[in-house]
Amino acid sequence: MAFLLALLYFLSIFSSTYILGQDHSYAPQNAECPSTSLIRAAGTVTSRNQALGTKESLYIRERRKTVVADAYEDYMKNVESSMRRNRARLPEYVKRILLGPSDHLPRVSGAMSGGGLRASFVGAGILNALDGRNQTSASKGTGGLLQVMDYITGLSGGACLVMSLSQANFPSIYELTMGSDTDATEGWLAEMNFVAKTPLFLDTKWWVALGAQVSQKALAGFEVSLGDVYSRILAYHFVNGTTRENFFDPQAEHGLEERLSDLSSRYSQPFPIITSVAESPGQGPIIQRGDAVPLSNNQYEFNMYESGSWDPNLASFIETSYLGSPLENGRPSGAKACPKAYRSFLPALKGVLSLIPNPFYGLGTSEYLDRNSKTLQLMDGSFGGVPAREVDAIVAFDASDDVNGWPDGTSLKATSRRSKLLSNDVYPFPRIPESLSQIKITRPTFFGCDEPEVPLVIYIPNSPSTDGSTEATNLPTASLEVSQSRAFSLIEGGTKLASRGISNDPLLAWLFGLCSG
Repeated sequence: MAFLLALLYFLSIFSSTYILGQDHSYAPQNAECPSTSLIRAAGTVTSRNQALGTKESLYIRERRKTVVADAYEDYMKNVESSMRRNRARLPEYVKRILLGPSDHLPRVSGAMSGGGLRASFVGAGILNALDGRNQTSASKGTGGLLQVMDYITGLSGGACLVMSLSQANFPSIYELTMGSDTDATEGWLAEMNFVAKTPLFLDTKWWVALGAQVSQKALAGFEVSLGDVYSRILAYHFVNGTTRENFFDPQAEHGLEERLSDLSSRYSQPFPIITSVAESPGQGPIIQRGDAVPLSNNQYEFNMYESGSWDPNLASFIETSYLGSPLENGRPSGAKACPKAYRSFLPALKGVLSLIPNPFYGLGTSEYLDRNSKTLQLMDGSFGGVPAREVDAIVAFDASDDVNGWPDGTSLKATSRRSKLLSNDVYPFPRIPESLSQIKITRPTFFGCDEPEVPLVIYIPNSPSTDGSTEATNLPTASLEVSQSRAFSLIEGGTKLASRGISNDPLLAWLFGLCSG
């Protein structure tokens, strides 16, 4: 860490012209510390007092009242139209459920896995297949499911997709990823390498600018890590404010003015959440293949209003805008100023540790491993259902690289094992076959159909094409650039994954299940 600070300071010396007079800063902004506790006790399932934050509850309530009911009507029209063309009909009970009162409509969540740019682009294709604004998806009957979702979560590459979609005010997938002729956005610019730029003098200029931005945070007295550098790299691609014309302009905002709390309050999009896990002192052994930390370590989540963990050993949240504040037992620890507008999680870090001051220092039970840690070391997380959110169905896309760039169900089993580890009441999850060979990884699968006490999981694994397409969607996780043509094929591949076989009579059950799940 000392070397990294020295490196950033060295870069800042040679980039003073970038810092002086710059309108945008990566350093958190300070505000007067409140005199009261900044922590909300979220309650637990076993104590029967688990509760969502007030702002999240309001968002979901208003979204369901003003958006979701109409979205279900549109979705049903798409489904019925597609099934009529295939000479099939939905049972009347499905219509009664999906066209009922807004407070009784099913609650659906989307979950986008990690997997680098593969997860981002193929995941974008999955959402494209579920987007009612896409006429092709609407005609197939899958379009519209995205609009009825209450939540959408992501980790790693999936988090980049989720947060990029949300901060851009929920555009269509092709506008988000490839840019729009009618808007100022130019897409993800993935054809511009995430690490090495050309020519060399632009590459040097860009890295110096990155160092200057991160050094603003370091010189303000905050811990920095390689995660901060990577966060800025991701922002150039996934967050509004960067174009091909200003990519190497150190004075452009490059996403620095975009915050989680700035997301639309019009309730027009599913509530976005990103997840992470912590590398903690005294943690147990790793028993799950491919895991970076034990399944027993705390899972954290971050949304536009608050951040924290539902794990019963902590069950606490802090306003996201106050992340970075020095707290002890939930109260400011002698500081007159508290950092506000913390930006580390906007582009969602991937694959490297992110250091933030631990807002839960001194809190939690004796089983909370970070209770005495003043810093949280965060990395890619996983998705787990929270009972207070009352989610009925989870559309889960898996872009893991288990075998040759394809998933084999390991992440699905890991989520199931963690659910059992904490007791299934904490993060309810359906039964998953013990053997990986029993998990279908070539087509979507439904889990939990006969388990009313848990959410239905609609598992969509990334898998080889079945229509003879030559370009596969198993882009290497370490890929640092994607050409526009390759990006297009990845999105198209993801779209086919989520609508695979719907036009064929033997697989109409997939469409029916997706609708009636």
